[in-house]
Amino acid sequence: MVAAVLASTTALVACSGGGTPSPPSLGTSPSATGSPSTTATGPSPSTSGTPSPPALPAAAQAMDAKGAGAFARYWFDVVNYTYHSGDTTLIRSLATSECQFCASFVRDTEKAKTQGRRTVGADVSVIAAVVPPQSSNGLFQVQALVNQAAGTEIDSLGNVVASLSPNARARIDVFLRRDKTNWRVRGVVPNA
Repeated sequence: MVAAVLASTTALVACSGGGTPSPPSLGTSPSATGSPSTTATGPSPSTSGTPSPPALPAAAQAMDAKGAGAFARYWFDVVNYTYHSGDTTLIRSLATSECQFCASFVRDTEKAKTQGRRTVGADVSVIAAVVPPQSSNGLFQVQALVNQAAGTEIDSLGNVVASLSPNARARIDVFLRRDKTNWRVRGVVPNA
């Protein structure tokens, strides 16, 4: 079953021993300053019925805090694309092997696709993304404030097998590392 992103991050907490999962070490404490962004994201509805992968925006290629924020917004667009297409190729390419949420999301998506299930709705939109100052080890933390729309999970016969509740103004931290040419997701942590 493809669970909602916010439900998936909650499930990740449950699977990691009950407490709040530890984010990857930044090496420094984040401060309240950073690069705020209030650009909402979300894929454009597809008129063909088959979603297209989102294009990486030019802003997400910058190797700085603004680039990290733009990449995190793009990553949520990729999550939405993955929900609706069942295609995990792109999200896999954006994750490091350390991203437990990414691995869980890919497993759940592939299982749902194998079972003939798909998600309708449940799109995540980013209200704001703040990037505290970067640590010296090159890891960026993007504090994303997101909304997730209500959705349904449909089986191969068109029957609703699960209803996904909306979630407003949830904070999800996305930890990014820049390799030689691309950003990669190292961790995704819900923040209560």
